[in-house]
Amino acid sequence: MSVVVVAGACASDPNRAAAQRSANACTAAIYRADPKAAEEACTTTLTIVRSAQLGARDEATAVYDLALVKRRIGKLDEAEAGFKEALALEEKISGPISARTGRRLAELAATLAQADRWSEGFQYVDRLPEIGDLYAGAERKFVAGLLYAYADKAEEMSRQNAATLRAGADKLGFKPEEVRWSP
Repeated sequence: MSVVVVAGACASDPNRAAAQRSANACTAAIYRADPKAAEEACTTTLTIVRSAQLGARDEATAVYDLALVKRRIGKLDEAEAGFKEALALEEKISGPISARTGRRLAELAATLAQADRWSEGFQYVDRLPEIGDLYAGAERKFVAGLLYAYADKAEEMSRQNAATLRAGADKLGFKPEEVRWSP
């Protein structure tokens, strides 16, 4: 979760404070494993951010966080739409090669794989090898697992990008058996 909704915020701004409280409630609900409350709080955050026009960075974060919740609760069509919107917003802010853009690419590709729409996910996962070095820890492991899963699917589908995806995953320093990812 990204819960930092107050980018450059003034603590006295009531809209930013309300958005931050809502984002915190979303995160707390996720940690409590209360998906309904998480979805409600993240939706509220996005509504506040948009209605108060808190800015593109806050909107991109709020859209992304809501899409994460939607994916976790199996609302894959809504998650896909959210990740696509978050990706478009983030690319305008951070550019096509950034850690934040890469997170959105990875989550969108994972959502499409989870929906068994792998062929649609290749256009997003194909961009990850050049961004993978920007990650560490659990994020790096997730990206490596996703790249290996897509490489396996590419081989199964006789796609030419299998070797590139596998090389991108190898470059992240994990063996396939250490990071098995499945939708």
